[in-house]
Formats: sequence, C-alpha cells, structure tokens
Amino acid sequence: MPSIARRPITLLLAYLTLTACMSPVGAQAASPDVPEPSTAILLVQHPDASSTDAIRARAQRLREARALLNDPDPIVRLAALNEMLKSGDPAERQLGTTLGFASADHDLRALALRQRLQPPTELSFDLVGSTKQATEELARGEVGSHLVVRVETFTEATGLMKILTRFGYGSAQVSGTSVSINARICRGNFRLGDAGTLTGSLTCIFSSGRPVSVNAVARLL
Repeated sequence: MPSIARRPITLLLAYLTLTACMSPVGAQAASPDVPEPSTAILLVQHPDASSTDAIRARAQRLREARALLNDPDPIVRLAALNEMLKSGDPAERQLGTTLGFASADHDLRALALRQRLQPPTELSFDLVGSTKQATEELARGEVGSHLVVRVETFTEATGLMKILTRFGYGSAQVSGTSVSINARICRGNFRLGDAGTLTGSLTCIFSSGRPVSVNAVARLL
C-alpha cells in the first residue's frame, strides 16, 4: 500500500497522463477523425449563423425574382423568367418553371415550355384508349400504356427537336405552347395545360394497319 507521502506524486502523474490524452497530439494519435472535446462542444453550443444568413438572402432573391414576373412591363417579366430558368441555382430554376407554367402570360408559358424541352430530357406520356378498339390495341402491348419520348437535340431558331422512342428516332416541334410529335408509328399534337402538363392525343398505326387514336398526357413538373 503506497504511503501518504507518495500519494501526491501518484495523483500528479495520473493528472499529467490524462492531460496528455486530451491534448491535440494525444487525440490525433488516438483517432484522427474525432475532433477535440472542446471543439465538439463549441460546435454544439455555437451553430454557424452564416448558413442561416445565406439561406435568408437566397430566399429574398427568390422573392424578388418572383415579384418581377408580375411586373407591368412584359419585357421585364420575360427577362426575369429567362434569368430564373437559366440560373445555376436548381431551386430558382424549379421555381421559374413552376411559375412560368402557371402564368397567365402566354409568352412566359411558352418560354418555360421551351426551357423544359432542352436536352437531355424525357417526357413520359400516359396513354389511354379513346375508343374500345384503341383500348384493345393498347392491351395487346404493341404500344402499352406509356410512351417515353427522349429529346436528343433542340434547335433554338426553329423549335425543332430530334427525339427517340422505343420505335426509333423521330421528330418533334414546339411552337408557343403547342408541341407536335412524330414518333414513326405514332403522331400527335399537344398543348401546355394549366397544371404543367402536355395534353393531347396520338394517332398510331399498329400491326393491324388501322389508325388508332389514344389520349396522352405528360407531366412536366
């Protein structure tokens, strides 16, 4: 049993050992990925306020951009939406697309649609037979209940697109808020709906050789 005189020395050695383990050198040797206890405590007690400020500043920019879409000057509205749709901020692009589709301004809706069709992008159409015959044709699986149209290229000057479906390559064209599609055995015309959808119909020539009309809707949001 250690004497009373040796106890202060023993306690001092124990204190020094514990201090060395909690020092930056000791902590790094034990676990390089674990921060010092004091650092961890500071991170919990003092969250970074700069991130909150950045979020608030970002939200304010989005509010200002949205307000410009209601400007009395149609040129200002168009320029504001164009900036939003081509922004490097995904949230701003999404907001611009949503507001553009919902706008009463035909030019804003047309601009949002053209930007949504920029390649590479896909449109997934839900198909529903408009007649009993069309429903039976779809049930045979030659086309099915869905048609995916992939936009490969887009010519800004003309609105002409090169598209790809499971039938092979075809073409499409956007004019204002209307889109026409030529997917080889299926052709159709669509208009931009109020809920951010392309709504219209396709006329397809199946193996039976008879043209069959089907209703088609693609959700753009």
